[in-house]
Amino acid sequence: MSLILSLFTEQAFLIWPTDPMGILAFVAGIGGIVWAVWYWRNYQRKLNGNLGWIFGGLIALAPLSALVFGIRLPLWGGLPLPDVTIGVSGRALMIFAVLPALLGGWLLGPQSASILGALAGISLAYFDTHSPFTILEIASLSVFCSVAVRQHYRTWLFRILRHPFFATLLVSVVYPLLFVVGSAFWVSGSLAASLDFAISNSQTAIVAIGGSFLAAGLIVEIIAILFPALKGVARKLQPSPAETSLKARFLNYVVWWALVLIVLLIGVNWFVAGKSAKNILHDQMDNIAQTTADQVPHFLNTGQSLIKQYANDLSGNFDTIENLENTLAQDFRYVPFFSKLFVLDTNKRQLFAYPQGEFSKTMTSQEERDGLDFALMGIPVQVYAIPSLDEKTPAEISFLGTIFDENETPQGILVGRVELNANPFTQTIVNALQRMNSLGGRGFLLDGEGQLLYASEAGNTRAGLPSYEIGTQEDFYESTMADGTRQFVYVKTSLGRPWLVLLTVPASQAQELALDLAAPMSGVILFLGLIATGSLYIGLNTVANALHSLMEEAQLITKGNLGHPLKIGKQVDEVGQLRLSFEKMRQALNARMQELNHLLRISRGVASSLEIEEAVQPILESALDTGAQSVRIVLAPEVIPEELHELSGITSFGTGPASESYNALDRRILDFVKEHPHVRLQNPSRVSHLKLDQLSSPPGAILAVALRDEKQYYGALWLAYSSAHSITDEEMRFVVTLAGQTVLAATNAQLFKTAEIGRQRLAAILASTPDPVLVIDHKDRLLLANPAAWDVLDVKSETSGLGQSIHNLTTLSPLIDLLSSPEEDQHSVEVPLEDGRIFLAIASPVVGKGQQLGRVCVLRDITHLKEMDELKSNFVSTVSHDLRSPLTLMRGYATMLEMVGDLNEKQMGYVRKIVSGVESMTRLVKNLLDLGRIEAEIGLKLEMLSVHDIISQVVEALELHAQQKNIELQVFAEDQTIPLIKADPALLQQALYNLVENAIKYTLEGGRVNVRYHVVNDQMLFEVQDTGVGISPVDQQRLYEKFYRVARRDVNAPTGTGLGLAIVKSIAEQHGGETWLESELGKGSTFYFRIPVSLIDNSASK
Repeated sequence: MSLILSLFTEQAFLIWPTDPMGILAFVAGIGGIVWAVWYWRNYQRKLNGNLGWIFGGLIALAPLSALVFGIRLPLWGGLPLPDVTIGVSGRALMIFAVLPALLGGWLLGPQSASILGALAGISLAYFDTHSPFTILEIASLSVFCSVAVRQHYRTWLFRILRHPFFATLLVSVVYPLLFVVGSAFWVSGSLAASLDFAISNSQTAIVAIGGSFLAAGLIVEIIAILFPALKGVARKLQPSPAETSLKARFLNYVVWWALVLIVLLIGVNWFVAGKSAKNILHDQMDNIAQTTADQVPHFLNTGQSLIKQYANDLSGNFDTIENLENTLAQDFRYVPFFSKLFVLDTNKRQLFAYPQGEFSKTMTSQEERDGLDFALMGIPVQVYAIPSLDEKTPAEISFLGTIFDENETPQGILVGRVELNANPFTQTIVNALQRMNSLGGRGFLLDGEGQLLYASEAGNTRAGLPSYEIGTQEDFYESTMADGTRQFVYVKTSLGRPWLVLLTVPASQAQELALDLAAPMSGVILFLGLIATGSLYIGLNTVANALHSLMEEAQLITKGNLGHPLKIGKQVDEVGQLRLSFEKMRQALNARMQELNHLLRISRGVASSLEIEEAVQPILESALDTGAQSVRIVLAPEVIPEELHELSGITSFGTGPASESYNALDRRILDFVKEHPHVRLQNPSRVSHLKLDQLSSPPGAILAVALRDEKQYYGALWLAYSSAHSITDEEMRFVVTLAGQTVLAATNAQLFKTAEIGRQRLAAILASTPDPVLVIDHKDRLLLANPAAWDVLDVKSETSGLGQSIHNLTTLSPLIDLLSSPEEDQHSVEVPLEDGRIFLAIASPVVGKGQQLGRVCVLRDITHLKEMDELKSNFVSTVSHDLRSPLTLMRGYATMLEMVGDLNEKQMGYVRKIVSGVESMTRLVKNLLDLGRIEAEIGLKLEMLSVHDIISQVVEALELHAQQKNIELQVFAEDQTIPLIKADPALLQQALYNLVENAIKYTLEGGRVNVRYHVVNDQMLFEVQDTGVGISPVDQQRLYEKFYRVARRDVNAPTGTGLGLAIVKSIAEQHGGETWLESELGKGSTFYFRIPVSLIDNSASK
């Protein structure tokens, strides 16, 4: 036991009865409570004024009080619900569960008690018992308690019942019977299984509900003693029913005592029958186990003797295969014991087999293989068990006999195989174990190692074995299986050989046997009780017998025997009318069950195939069962894709002996039903539109239904009858249901065909695309690829690549990193191949419902473009290098012109323009040479340097330029220690110079340029922020390309070479870092430059 603060942490659900009688019993219970409330309506007080407020407060309190503060009871041997995979535990005794219901019943009356009890029952049913009958139990007991405490009869018994505590004590005594009945209706299965569940769980249920009622009754009893006026005006006591009616007196005394006696006798009878049933099962299982165990030594001894005799016979006939064959065949036919015989030499190679076969291909075990070595060591006879490998392969017993020569030296091995289920010497064992099937149980034969040799039921595996201890000589016990069912287990070990006979019988079989044993005696007890009471009330006997007969026939209906008609007599009283109603209900249920079976078969057919022709076959066959000679389905042209249309434009399917005779009506029916969704023509010749006069044998009746789904018209399902036929409403309703299934099949087929055609088109497009295309899912598994992609991935077969992880298909790390990237934006990367080709891979995410489902990657061959770019770079580098000397010479002579003589102002202007152009050209050449040196990956000159010094040199060099444009140039360092970094000082200074120079160049006068630097995750990050004109998103993507300049309409826009940022990017990559930007038009830009704090010097290797 454990304390429960609340049941809110438990899983809340209800398990409704699936048996029709269970549902009917539940509905009847509701009706009984309603009737009881109506019958005792005089005990209910009007809810006026304060009483209404009290009732409202109790309603709010009832469901909550049932879920707080209680005790979890032990299971006490309770069973789980059959065929329901939920955990089983003891019931919860909630102390205040029914307190509002009893308080409301005492204060207000049975109607209030029923509502409050139902609310408390709902809470307990959902969070604890999971049985809807709990609602009825608590509601009905609350009503009975309310009636008991509010009744005004004067006899001593009723006086006692007016005390709440004694009223709850009485209902606690009655509750066990109520629980057993409710559980029997709740649990599906046989009556024995239901009773077994109810009785095994009755103890914990009685304590839980009875304890809740007694606790609440005690509290209400105290309140009644302290505040008696709350109950209302006391009414005058009246004579009890027993005082005013002999019939009532008989019912109160004789019948109730007789009922108690009968229940007691039946309970004792059931207990004795249960013990007897268990003893009977024990004796039968002992007999079977003894028979089986006795036959095992006989079988093994016979096999050992025969294998030894056959081995001795072969010892003198080992010269030729012919001698072996003759001797082996003679021995095999002499005693039909072995199913196979193999002769092996000393190297364990097969010499001969009878019948023909190969020993190496037969199933064997490690023990048998070891036994072959033991045989060659001189052990004359051995026996090994070879268990079955699957359900179809029978277990075998292998007998090994050593073949000796005249000198007692092993010269071979004789292997004899025996199939247990086919050997005549084991038929006694097999038959004995098979007898367990007739008992509803199973029999197993296991060897000493616990390996399964034989099971009485085909398909049994070790999963069906109960728990047992190896080495047990003989035992009979009860075991609980993994699914919660109880089994009686009998274990017996055979003499001489530790083979185990294990027999199991479900405990429910004992209950059924006990029920069979107890039923006659219970019937006798019940009969005598009915005779004793019937002698006083013969009329009641007549009604009871009639109802009993009706109950038996109703039980046939509940067991599914709907084909058994009820006997309708000439009675016209209530019993006869009830019998007639049951017969009508049986007929309706039988028709409904047949219809449901048809629909189930149809649903399975529709769900099992996406081909319309296969999916509609069950529909056609079911419709043919209505008596029609022709059933046809006609589909409109728009349902099937154009590529799959028949020549007529429509698709039709039919079955029945007259189906082909009426196929000419398909088009007419299709057009006619489009305007008339439900057609019932019992004289179709009157419909001129169908032109039935053109047929040699027109149908006598037609039933047609339109196939529609919302606004789309799919076609028609129509039935034709060769002769006159009266179409009933049930037939029309059935065909309408079939039409719905046909629409579902047509919709599935339409979607499948459309998707298949789309897939084929996509496959054709991808196959004709020269660029490789890859599609992967969110787990990096390849879903789709075209032939060009298979060539890049170097995968020979498409079937071997699809579904594989991209990590297993290729070693191209750039491609793997791109496809495995968690980024949700489009990215690209260059992928070099071993054959020298270079592809540009562009990956885009596939997003569905806000989640990334995979990626699509397109690879484009840019080998030629890379070669052209390299040629261009070489050409530019060569030309730039060759231009340095002429440019220097030109600048020198241009500056010397002033030395030759005086120049006028116009001449001086020309000279300044020449010098400015030469200097611009010189800067371009210098940038080109620097970029070429960086891209050529000439070794870095790494030094430990101070970031402060580099920044100061760059700012000092450009500060004059900033002042000329009235731009505020500031440097900000984070409040942290900036370490020395290892980098190439010249290149680092050049990169920062280019960034700051660009910021000043493209910032308008009066603007601001900020330089920041700090350490982030062992990376030195530089930020150059300006308030310039900004850069558009389109230009941002190409800004780091060589010679790319942003197009500006402003005539006075700054000029440049388009190489500054390309140099910055190359320097960052040379240092193992990166550079990027953030910009917004009209607000400015921020350029980021990040390199590692400590860079490994690998210049020597380069």
